[in-house]
Amino acid sequence: MTSFMLKIIAIIFMLCDHVSIALIGHSSFWNFFGRIAFPIFAFQIAQGYIHTKDLKKYFIRLVIFACISQLPYSLFLSTFNANFNLNIMFTLSIGLVSIYAFDKIKNKYLGFLIVTFLCVVAQLSKCDYGVYGISIIFLFYIYSSLLNNIDNKNIDINIRKRKKILYKFELCIIFIGITIIKYIPSFIEQTDFFNDYLQYTIFTCYPLFLYVYITVNKDLI
Repeated sequence: MTSFMLKIIAIIFMLCDHVSIALIGHSSFWNFFGRIAFPIFAFQIAQGYIHTKDLKKYFIRLVIFACISQLPYSLFLSTFNANFNLNIMFTLSIGLVSIYAFDKIKNKYLGFLIVTFLCVVAQLSKCDYGVYGISIIFLFYIYSSLLNNIDNKNIDINIRKRKKILYKFELCIIFIGITIIKYIPSFIEQTDFFNDYLQYTIFTCYPLFLYVYITVNKDLI
């Protein structure tokens, strides 16, 4: 599956989520499907950073689309509530800056502190997905780098496969843990807590489950 196809899939699910909010409200069947979109976007940012030939142009495009999207996004939100939020493109832009900073700074403890600071910035500036969004982008970048490094090492193919499978399951476990924590505040006071909470968590993790399933089977061949 190509990067373009993944983007189209993410856009379709995001559209389903927003149309559902407009016509039905939150916590509908389509809102659950809408959770699939962000992990795909986050994964694409991590891959985009690793593979882009011009990071500056890549970042500028994200910021331009973030600015263009903000007005219709704000108008859409104002129809349903009075809260102000920055759209997902700002989240993706900050996520890109976070992995760039971590990658370029030799002292990784300092790099991690900068990533943490950018998580706080995203949360306080009310970017869509906030600290969770930056964390997931960073998580995908770290494990994408680890997997790429394994491919570049001259080691036994069976050891390489085992390490890749281990890293993918580590990614899955950490992702699930962060996602479980992310949805607790939103549903802690709702009467249908367990039903909504479980479905939001499962649908958010679904793209990762699919990625791990497909790639692990491929590694085992």
